[in-house]
Amino acid sequence: MKALFRYERSSAFTYEFGGSSAELMGRIWTFTIVALLTPIVEELLFRRIMLRGLMERMKPVQALLLTSIVFGVGHISAHGALNAAVAFFTGYVMGWAYIRTGRINTSISLHMTINACALLEAWF
Repeated sequence: MKALFRYERSSAFTYEFGGSSAELMGRIWTFTIVALLTPIVEELLFRRIMLRGLMERMKPVQALLLTSIVFGVGHISAHGALNAAVAFFTGYVMGWAYIRTGRINTSISLHMTINACALLEAWF
């Protein structure tokens, strides 16, 4: 079985992640963008701006449903309705957490956890 990370003695450091060092760097960048940066941007947009703004104009449950629908539609991909349904549900949970705690960090942490788990599941 190949080691997950391996150091080879040479003039340069070579780390392998089931492949080349370029693949490792690609996975690090992908993880950084998908699991760390995207949740911050999406939560600020969907919860801090959209949900909070809509809650000033309608009941919180209505605002939560509307932002969850928009979040789900925004995540339609090659997987279509299934991906949108999962995104709607997770968007609802993250929105509920934001309303319940009043802290954007809660929904950002949930979103990061969900994205990281999905990414790791896809890789392994």
